[in-house]
Amino acid sequence: MAKIISERFVRRAIINYLARKGWDRGLREKESAEHGVDIKVRHNSYSRYFFIETKGDSSSKSARSVRETSFVYSLGQIITRMNTGGARYYYGLGLPETSAKIALRRIP
Repeated sequence: MAKIISERFVRRAIINYLARKGWDRGLREKESAEHGVDIKVRHNSYSRYFFIETKGDSSSKSARSVRETSFVYSLGQIITRMNTGGARYYYGLGLPETSAKIALRRIP
């Protein structure tokens, strides 16, 4: 049986990756009970922000449908946070590989 990847594990892995790439200034990681984007971080060299919505894996017996629903939900969350104003932000989804495969298959 595959190991269940928690949302916290996904967030930590993304934060570690971004820090290695120069993205750790003003890092804000959402706590479980908070509202808002899961990770907000600014690049160290220039004023560009990255907003990332993350999801963990499911231990449900119907895991495939839960993963699909989770992907669609997280996509909706990040889209509703997109700002069409003058600032140039980056947006992303952080998913375990099982959910990411679903996402890649569904995106045209």
